[in-house]
Amino acid sequence: MYKVEGTTEYINWFNKQTAKEQAQIQARIARIRIDGHFGVAKKLAKSLAELKWGNGRRIYFTLRKIRMETSSSCS
Repeated sequence: MYKVEGTTEYINWFNKQTAKEQAQIQARIARIRIDGHFGVAKKLAKSLAELKWGNGRRIYFTLRKIRMETSSSCS
């Protein structure tokens, strides 16, 4: 499972897309969040990659490690 966060630039760009394009993008991001399935993606640099669509659309992203904290209590 992945946590997906958008930058201000991404949000501004996303809001300019058509409803159909937004639905396509949201579906792709949902697959990443839920299944970890990125589809067609390409690593460009150590911390930079792109999601690719057949129509030429590209979304650039980075993956960051997130430290998970757990706690337990024993009675």
